[in-house]
Amino acid sequence: LRLFHETYTGDSTFMVLLIGGALFGCVTGLAGNTLVSTGHTAWTLFNSVLVAVINTGLTLWLIPRFGLMGAALATVVAIVVVSLLQMAELRTLEGVSIVWRRVTQPMAGLAAGALALGLVWDPAHLPTLGIRLLAATLTLVALLGLMLVLRHEELVGLVRRQLRQNR
Repeated sequence: LRLFHETYTGDSTFMVLLIGGALFGCVTGLAGNTLVSTGHTAWTLFNSVLVAVINTGLTLWLIPRFGLMGAALATVVAIVVVSLLQMAELRTLEGVSIVWRRVTQPMAGLAAGALALGLVWDPAHLPTLGIRLLAATLTLVALLGLMLVLRHEELVGLVRRQLRQNR
């Protein structure tokens, strides 16, 4: 958050939670778009109202207790609930499902890295933009390394193709 204004010096670990929720929404987000494009707009309206009710209720309950972390948790819960609901609706209405084995490795790797970082480190306390960018780059390299160790099918295939082309 200090990228936006240098006066922000508070705990920014809530951002790790928000990033995880956003990633989950990205992984499952096309389910909502597919519902709309296949003519199930009433279901999308229902989901939108539901997410508004869930998020509002949880924020009223969690923010007084946990501050920004409570707001982040409420938002993530709402994202996950609606995403799961959209996927179930898409499977029921159109017979389309997400192939989970394609996304579980990156999600597990990101979750492990985010949990470790969130528990021991607050990147907002890094002194300069250059150091923050370096930390972000090293974190991305670590995630890619973890995906290679976990033998993520697409990443391993990409590395093999690049190695063959460079011979």
